[in-house]
Formats: sequence, C-alpha cells, structure tokens
Amino acid sequence: MIPHQHALSQAVDRAAAWLLCAAAGAIFCAWYANLPIYANLYLLPAITPVMWIGVTLITVTLASFQSEAWRSALGSPLVLWWFGVVLLNIVWYMAMGGGETVIVTSRISALVFLALAYFAFSTSERIRVTVLRAMPWLAILACLLNAYNLLHPFAFVPAESEFAFMRRAAGIYINPNAAGAAIVLAVLISIETVPSRWRALFICVCAMGVTVTLSRGAVLVFVMVIGAMVVLGKLSRQTVVTLAIILGSLIAAVTLFLWPVISDVVGNLGNLDRLLLIMNPSDQADFSQNERVYLAEYGWAQFLESPLVGNGIGSTETWIHRSSTHNQYLQFMSDFGLAGMFIMPGLALALCIGRTRHDVVPLGIAGCVLLWSFVSHNVLTEYYWLIAIALAAAMPSAAAAPITSHGSGTSGQVLAPGAAT
Repeated sequence: MIPHQHALSQAVDRAAAWLLCAAAGAIFCAWYANLPIYANLYLLPAITPVMWIGVTLITVTLASFQSEAWRSALGSPLVLWWFGVVLLNIVWYMAMGGGETVIVTSRISALVFLALAYFAFSTSERIRVTVLRAMPWLAILACLLNAYNLLHPFAFVPAESEFAFMRRAAGIYINPNAAGAAIVLAVLISIETVPSRWRALFICVCAMGVTVTLSRGAVLVFVMVIGAMVVLGKLSRQTVVTLAIILGSLIAAVTLFLWPVISDVVGNLGNLDRLLLIMNPSDQADFSQNERVYLAEYGWAQFLESPLVGNGIGSTETWIHRSSTHNQYLQFMSDFGLAGMFIMPGLALALCIGRTRHDVVPLGIAGCVLLWSFVSHNVLTEYYWLIAIALAAAMPSAAAAPITSHGSGTSGQVLAPGAAT
C-alpha cells in the first residue's frame, strides 16, 4: 500500500473508533439521564427499552470488539456475581413453575445491560472517561430539571399519569427518589473530575437538586457521602470552607427571607408535611413512612412462609398491595428465600474485592448499594444504578493508576495506564 494511502486508512480507522466510542458514551449518558424510559412512557411509546438495549449492544460491540481486555474482565468479581444472579433467576423461574414473564424479562434485561456497561467501561478507557467526564453535567442537568419541575409540577409527567400523584420534583426520572439518588451517585462518581475551584459550588447545586425531590433517603445518603469525602480528605480544606460558607449563607437566606415562598410552593403541592418531616425526622410519620413499614411487614411475613426456597420470582410485585416492599433485601428474600439474602451484600463485596481504602468510588458505591437497598426495591432495575455499579467495578485501583490533571485531591481512577481504547 502507498504510504499516504496507509496513513489515510489509519486516520479513517482512528476517526471511526473515536466516533463509535463517543456514540457509546452518549448512549450510556442517555441511559443515566433516564431518557429511554421517559421517552418510552411519554414521547415515543413505540421505542421500547429493549430496543435501546439492542442499540447499546450493537454500539458497544462495534466500539470495543477489537480489544483483548474483555478476557481479563471475564474473571472479575462482578462478572462472577452476575453469573450467579442470572443463574438464580433462571433456576427459580423454572423450578417454581414460572411466574410473571414481564418481571423476569425486566430483570434479565437489566442484568444484560449491566454486563454491557461493565464490559464497555472495562475494555474501552475512552468510553469510560467520556461517561465520567459527562457525569457532573448530567448531575447539573438533573438539578435544573428538578428545580423547573418543582415550579411546574406537571411539566414532565402529565396530571393524569399514575406517577403524577407524588407532586414532587423528579425531572425526567419520573420518580423523585430516583432523581435524588441519581444526583447523589453522580456526585460520588465524578467529584474528582470537577476542578477543585468549582467543587464547592457543584456540591451546593447538587444539594439543592436533591433537596427539592423531598426524598428523605436521597438527602440522608447525600449528607453521608459528602461527610465521608470530608473525613477521608477527598475535599481540600479550601473546598470545605467554601462549602460551609455557601451552605451557611443559603440556610440563613432561606430561614430569614425565602421560607414563606418555599412553604407556599411546597404547600400548594401538598408536601409541606413531608418537608417539615425531613427537617424534623422525630415528628409523626407520614403516609409514605407508614406504607413502607406496612409493606416491609408483609414482605417479612411472606419470607417466613417459605424461608428456604422463597415464593418465586415476583412474589412481592404481583401481590395485592400497591407496591413492592421498598426494600431490595426483603424483595429478594421473599422471591428466593435465604439465597436472596446474599444478593446485595454479594454485589457490594464484588465491588470491594481487591480494593484499598484509596478506592473511594468503588467502596462508596458499595456502601450506597447496601444503604439504598433498605429503602428501594429497584436498585438492580434502574439503569442509572447499573451504570454507577459498572463504572465503579471498571475503575482501576487507585494504587496502580496515575494522578489526573485536575490538581490536588484528584485520585487516579479516571485514567489508567495501558487501558484499551
């Protein structure tokens, strides 16, 4: 081949590889923002999430099929956990006489997506870095949509929708708890990709985005995540001081000047009691808390009816109550018996194996998995969670990774030497 033709061919190959990785990264960002689910429900019902997963599969395959890194990824703790959970679902589905096909399909589709995301982030550093660097912007976008949604309650979810009853800010995540959790995870994953001088402002914006969801679980986990970063020294002293000044000023402004406006807006949506409950958790429980306790009691009772093998897949999703258990542990224990008790701890362990205390993101995501599983039964079926888990598992160890270019306080978990692109 003529030298200039060879050089042209290489340039075309590099451009094609770049475009494919950028496309894969954009698709994962769309998933993290919940765009496929929202579009299927309210914009383009004909395009189902399974179709989006198919597009993701094709794009990831084309972007990373030449990489040899997938061979080492096959032996990772997350993959071993994945095979165990898939096998558990299949065996229980067959042994327990089947079940609701839509529930099994939803679970398996989510697990397939988790595998796709993990292999994409493990085999292509370019895809992983693209998504990591987009995370702060995804968090800010979610915060802005939440703020707009608070002022325009039915802007994203029509008033006649079954999901409109919450009347809380959720953006296009539809569920306020999911909107809050997605922001918390994005902060944990991407805080070290944000330049040091902007971190305090970024955290404050995200704090407001989480707060307007009125999700008690998200607010609690957010406070714990930021507190852990401060204790572990992942936020510089200047960032902590700036953060304290900004938050103190905001609290003073809200207390002295903005509380009447906020109480009117929230009160008009019927959520003033919930806001007051967040500010004073020792107060009387509201409907949501009472329902969670009620459903947890029923889930526990159902587990005790068949503690060894469970009641089959979907046992708490097809019962007579309005919702499942709001607890991932109880849901799996009711489905699979004692085996279901170890699914979420097993996932957390898979994220922690081989890590050191410097691997803040994997360890932090593992902790969030354990905590959030107490208040949600959707950890393994919500796609922003699956992307966060895949990113955490695919991140190289801090002990082996170099320091990135964002200055002090930035760990080496964004870029790794010798990673495939």
